[in-house]
Amino acid sequence: MVSILHPISKYQLETQNNPWILNKIPQTFVLRVMDHEKVIFIGKVKALQSVNKYGSFSILAGHTNFISIIYKKLFYYPVVGSMEEIPIDTGMIRYLNNAADIYLGIEATDQLDELELKVVQEPKSLLQQRTELEQSLGQASGQKSG
Repeated sequence: MVSILHPISKYQLETQNNPWILNKIPQTFVLRVMDHEKVIFIGKVKALQSVNKYGSFSILAGHTNFISIIYKKLFYYPVVGSMEEIPIDTGMIRYLNNAADIYLGIEATDQLDELELKVVQEPKSLLQQRTELEQSLGQASGQKSG
């Protein structure tokens, strides 16, 4: 009898007991929570949960980079101990390179929501930014020389 494995299952079988691969996956990330007066929490955590305008979400180590306005609740799971909660009204989270910075007390406005959508939906690649810069520099030098 021939057994055909689905590619994902085959990958899982190859990696589930491979310590080299498992050691490359981050298990924790740095969380910094602050308001305009003080730092409320800084430390390594296993996960965090909050709510944005799309609903509840969770972040684990290695999550993709993003920025969002958050509301209502913030739960985090420290490396040692059990889940902790920080009460919030509104704030902003920036997750970048396996670190989360949360700024509390930021008022959510339509402009911030629009900015959030632009960051999420319309990110410019570095190549696009470079091309636009080169084009604008080329036009500027063309005007001077002409």
